[in-house]
Amino acid sequence: MLFRNEGPNLGATTTVNEVGLKPASNASTAASDYKPTTRETVTVQVPTTAASSGTYFFEAPWKCQVIAIHFNLTVVSTGAATGLIEKIVGDSVVPAASGAGITALHTAQDLHGATVNTRVEETISATPTGATLNPGDQLALFTSASTAGISGYFQVDVVQIG
Repeated sequence: MLFRNEGPNLGATTTVNEVGLKPASNASTAASDYKPTTRETVTVQVPTTAASSGTYFFEAPWKCQVIAIHFNLTVVSTGAATGLIEKIVGDSVVPAASGAGITALHTAQDLHGATVNTRVEETISATPTGATLNPGDQLALFTSASTAGISGYFQVDVVQIG
């Protein structure tokens, strides 16, 4: 689909010309050019729970690929919990350590042993196909045990493909 004032060569330099009414007047129009979203950084807070848990935090609106996962701990605590970012395929799939419809995207991160305020760059362990999300696929954070006393977050970078 082509947008108004746009040539057929869509690519990295594509912009969309949006025309609408100015708020102060119904008689004049405002035009703005913007670049469609091609990359998103999604942040998920590590939940404070007394047991293992799963948290959905992103649903792919378009075909995209996970290109980076970062972890930052802001308050450390003792314990044995790990955190894992997973690709979930299917509406009835519950985030878990493993299972049908679940693809782990990196090695589980120790949530208690990381250095405070130091960004950890996770190595994506899934193949490019495994790290690819189709529209409707979801990302979830699974924590393996109690996260009481922890404060931290994961950031996941996804880029639109196709």
